[in-house]
Amino acid sequence: MYAFFFCIHAPCSLPFYASFISLCACVMSPLVLWVLLFFFCFFPLHPTQVSPAHASATAKMVLPTRQAVDRRSRKGCKKHRPEIIVVDLKDHVLGRAAAIVAKQLLLGKKITAVRCEQLTIAGTEIRNKIKYLQFLRKRKLSNPKLGPFHHRSPSDIFLRTVRSMLPRYTKRGQKALRQLVAYEGIPTNVVRTGGRVVIPKAQRHYCYRSERPYTVLGNMCKHVGWKYSDVVKKLETARVEKATRHHKKTEKLRAAWKSARKEALSKVSKNNLEVLKKFGYA
Repeated sequence: MYAFFFCIHAPCSLPFYASFISLCACVMSPLVLWVLLFFFCFFPLHPTQVSPAHASATAKMVLPTRQAVDRRSRKGCKKHRPEIIVVDLKDHVLGRAAAIVAKQLLLGKKITAVRCEQLTIAGTEIRNKIKYLQFLRKRKLSNPKLGPFHHRSPSDIFLRTVRSMLPRYTKRGQKALRQLVAYEGIPTNVVRTGGRVVIPKAQRHYCYRSERPYTVLGNMCKHVGWKYSDVVKKLETARVEKATRHHKKTEKLRAAWKSARKEALSKVSKNNLEVLKKFGYA
């Protein structure tokens, strides 16, 4: 009971009070103990004073999480955004182009594939059409809504081909597949991004013999249910005409820049000209 009262009034001095009371109980009378109890209840010893700064620091101190450590290490660093590579798939072999694109996706590249309707497949058109019609017959007997899903557009066929070359049931494969976008033709938002690249190892004239028959993917898709072949052709014609007009409009400007550059390089000293040539500026 004595220890209970002392604990209320002076929690920081509890060990001292407990030892003191046990000593008094052995050598003093009960009356003296009551007097001491009254004294300590109304005049308790002051507990050890703690500075407010130390108390607040102790209260706020928590172990840093891994997320907080990563956030501090990234502070001031720019977020890495991979460059988007625009691949022009005109006159490319479907399988070889898909294999190379799949590998680059797994390496972390972001790829936009354009003009998928001009991909090629080895073999005559009637042969590839029959093979695709056989694929259209495949379905799940118990519930066809669950798949397989048969895509008719060239861009979806290319995406499905790349998907089959990725570990798509893992997080790594799913992330790689999300970094691929495919289009028929060349949309306006892609035209503005700049230049396009090709894949030499997947180009038709490097892979097929000259007498080898081949099928253009867009022509085959038109026979199996793709309805936008004419729309894509119309938009592509408009894009080419606009690009031709822009080229003619800026032709004089490019010629002026070329002559000005040539004149400026003629005034550069020989030693400086060699340095510029070394780094590709002359």
